[in-house]
Parts: sequence; structure tokens; C-alpha cells
Amino acid sequence: MSIEPDPLSARLQEAVWPIHRRIELLPFFDALARRALPVERYVDQLRGMAIVTAALERAVAQSRDPSVAGVAAGTAPRLALLLEDLAFFDRRGPLPDDPAATSRALAFAREIVRVAAEDPVLLLGYLYVSEGTAMGNLVHLEDARASAGGASGTAWYAGQGGETGPVFRAFRDRIDALGSGEAAALDGSTRGRVVAAAVAAAGGFERLHTSFDPARAPARRLLATTWNVEAGAHDVPADPAESAAAQRAGERCLGEFPYFRERWGERGLRYTRSDVAWLAALALLDRADAIAQVVWLAGVLARRGMPSLLIERQLLLLEEELGAIVAAARPAFLREAASLISSRREAALPAGAAGPLEERFVASAGYGSTEERRQAAQLLVAAAADESSGFPGAVAALTAWYRSERYPDGWNAAVDRLVRDALAAALATFREAGDRPA
Repeated sequence: MSIEPDPLSARLQEAVWPIHRRIELLPFFDALARRALPVERYVDQLRGMAIVTAALERAVAQSRDPSVAGVAAGTAPRLALLLEDLAFFDRRGPLPDDPAATSRALAFAREIVRVAAEDPVLLLGYLYVSEGTAMGNLVHLEDARASAGGASGTAWYAGQGGETGPVFRAFRDRIDALGSGEAAALDGSTRGRVVAAAVAAAGGFERLHTSFDPARAPARRLLATTWNVEAGAHDVPADPAESAAAQRAGERCLGEFPYFRERWGERGLRYTRSDVAWLAALALLDRADAIAQVVWLAGVLARRGMPSLLIERQLLLLEEELGAIVAAARPAFLREAASLISSRREAALPAGAAGPLEERFVASAGYGSTEERRQAAQLLVAAAADESSGFPGAVAALTAWYRSERYPDGWNAAVDRLVRDALAAALATFREAGDRPA
């Protein structure tokens, strides 16, 4: 007669309980429970947890492990709650990061990415610990409201309110179903590794929260994560005035191209903030290196559906905003890099050929306002020029948005014609250039 093993959730709870108790005794949670936690440390926790949660939710969403997919199917995304809370506090002006705390959060996020790549089933252990924090958050909800100064900024702690318990129990049942019965999805060895992964995850949360000690006064500074918790680690301007100028340039670019918000919403806004801050920080490099970095980014973004026309315009707006600051040295490379990007497209598809194609689309698309059709035409032609000048994948990335079931057949047909004709014109330009005498 076989003996049914203990439920996997029971083993997980037993394994992480000692770490959970240690976490509750950390100075951060002691101050939170006494309602003496400085709001800066409260925001540090939100930002750190957002960095980690973004990595975990992305890893789970991309995982092809059937056990991970099945268990995660009934969980509610929690990154959105953290971002909602951070947005509330950002209205006062973004709080510069505590570099030590951010470093630990980024290290934890990298650990999750590594686990997802090497042994994705272990994400179950990380999910268990992450989902368990929702239960602990409810215990501290009123403490969090005291730190935040009210209910606003505490969506992550509130979670799903009265449904949090039932949702967690359903999650626990799905975990247990993987390891029970003759058709168990996880064998004994795998269950043991999942438990070990949960211990590692709990240890990561413990190390992260150790860095939120309210008695320590950090040397705060602006980091990429100040603007976008998914941006990772890269340079941004240290001068608050330059940083603010960069953000104004980003907002202006978003305003000029509604496509950004239409396609990527708030996530696009966050990446605009971190990308424009990175562009401003390139002034620290020598001219050639800075321009090379801009061209590299233009290629990366083009393959993600953002033609180089967009970064070209962003560079010019950034130059304007930085040039308006008396104390700032206007980085000369910005206009030069914008000119280089424009020249690449012009060489592939001259304006004399591109202009009539755009006008034909505006006249024939038969959907949307004239301004909407004109912007779509500009971006589609720019993507074709990018594709032809060495940024492969630019057209497919953009047409994934502009040619879809959201649009009527006439629009989609017009998109097909425009892309076909633009690529043909670029090919003709290439052949003509090859026939010219050197």
C-alpha cells in the first residue's frame, strides 16, 4: 500500500515559515507595524517589489512549462497594483532610488530570469512565496495606510480584499493537485526542488527587505528604475534639472505621436521615461560612442514596432529641452545622431519617393481622421526605410499593429499596398545607386 505524500503546499509552508518569521522581525516591518515607517521607505518597498514582480510575472507568462501555466492561470496580476501605487506617489515628483535597495531588487529579478531559463518548473516555488505575500499584506493593510497617509497608494496591500483568502486557497489547491494521485505532474524529486526554490525565493524577499531598514539614511540618486521599474540598470542624468528636461522631451514626443499610447498604454509611457533619460545620459560618453549607442537603440526599437523616425524626433526634442537649461551643456551629439538616423532612411527611401506614397495612403485608406492616416503613413514608410537600411523586422513589428482585425478591410489593403510600394521603391533606389559610377 502506497502512502500519499504530504500536500505540496504543506511542505512549502513548512519550509518557508522560519524565513517568514524572520522577515516579520526586520526593522522595516517593525516600523510598519508600529505605524512609524517613513513614507520614503514605504515607496522603496513598492519599487523594489515592482522590480521583482515584473520579472516574475513576465517569466511566468513566457513559460512553456504546463505546471507553471496551470497554476498561474487563476492568479491575479499584482504588478498593476504596485504600478498604481507608485504612480500615486510619483505625482509628488519621483523619489530618487536607494541604490543599495534597488541593486538587491535587480539581483533578485535576475535570479528569477535565470531560474526561468534553466529550470522553469521551479517558478512554482517563487509563485508560492509571491502569492503568499498577498495574505501577509492584508494583515498590514491599515499599517500601510498609516504610512501612505490614507487609502491611496495602498492597492498592493489591499490586493483583492475579501477575495484574497479564497483566491490563495484556490491557488494552493492547484499546487497540491500537481503532486497528488497516480497521475501526479510532479514526481518526488521535482517537488523537492520546488520546495528548495521557495526557500530561495523567501530568502530573496528577506534580503530585499533588509535593505529597507528605516534607520539607514541612503544616499539617494536618480536611476533608470526611478522612471521605469522594468528598465533594469543603466545611466540616467544625475542632475534633477537635466532629468526633468529629459522627461519634458519625452512627454512632448508622446504628445506628437499618439501611436505610443494607443499601442503600449502606460507601459509605453514608462519606457519612454527611462529611454529618454538614458539618451540624455549619453552625453557622458565621447561623441562617437554616444552616436553608436543611439543607432543601436534605433535598431532595437525598430524591431519592436517603433520606427527610427520616433527616436529621431525624440533626440531633437531632447536637444531643445536641454538647451533651455542655462546650467546644462547642450549635447552636440543629439542633433548629429538625429541627422544620421534621418540620412539612413533618406538613403534607403528618398523623400521624393516616400511623399507620394504617403499621400496616396492618406487619400485611399478610408478610415480614421486625416491626421491618423497621415501618422500611420509616415510610420509605415519609415519602417520600410528602416527595413531597407539594415533594421530587419521593422516592417513586421509595425504592421502587427497597423494591419489587424481592428481595422476594416479597406484600411488593411491600403497598408499592404503602401508597404509593398515603399519596399519596392527602396529596392529601386538601391539598384539605382549600384548602377551609378563610383
